[in-house]
Amino acid sequence: MMDSVRYGAQNAYAECQYQFNKRRWNCTLIDPTTLELISDVMLRDGTRESAFVHAVSAAGVAYRVTRDCARGLNERCGCDQSMLNIDPQVRTYDYQGCSDNVQYGIAISREFVDAAERGKNATQRAILNLHNNRAGRQVGI
Repeated sequence: MMDSVRYGAQNAYAECQYQFNKRRWNCTLIDPTTLELISDVMLRDGTRESAFVHAVSAAGVAYRVTRDCARGLNERCGCDQSMLNIDPQVRTYDYQGCSDNVQYGIAISREFVDAAERGKNATQRAILNLHNNRAGRQVGI
């Protein structure tokens, strides 16, 4: 599962760099001149960029976990079985295959991505970041 979370975060970072590649800040995490971590400063402020990073991170993790579960790459999850329980009289097609277990991907994203914002006495920043995480999961999946 940790590989899926890690790859989801890496995919989110790559998407962030792609989306901001022509901007002054291109989702760079380290200042090349000082080798200092600069994302902390960027993400600490309530900027549009910060909102995007939170949303795309939550979406990236949810997407990758969902995809890896459907492909059988995680031992702790698998296909969504709900389609198999639909009455054959009601179905308009013969279902075969593996549905994406989206709810599981969202749950894992919540567990990992939202962890940093929980338990902070519900500061305005934490509430905003949780909102952006939630928005990313809704759009990304």
